[in-house]
Amino acid sequence: QLRQFGRAARAFTRVVQQDSDNGEAWNNLARCLHEEQHAKEATFAVAQAARLMRDSWRVWDNYVHLSMLAGPESVQATISAMARLLELQGK
Repeated sequence: QLRQFGRAARAFTRVVQQDSDNGEAWNNLARCLHEEQHAKEATFAVAQAARLMRDSWRVWDNYVHLSMLAGPESVQATISAMARLLELQGK
């Protein structure tokens, strides 16, 4: 029963469709999409989570990880996410 990331991604997609300001749902959707090998979609989802949860180091850590895996077109996003994560760790 565990590791049903496709099913979980569909559930979190429904959540963010109903409440697009739910940062936790965006972050969880990103992880599920990553596990399903949808790197670009996962990066988009985690970017939405970061926009909504600017002070969550967990979201920014996830953003760094996922944007690095998304490929060369995400280099700037990775650098920005790393900078924000370092800011949060300094607080």
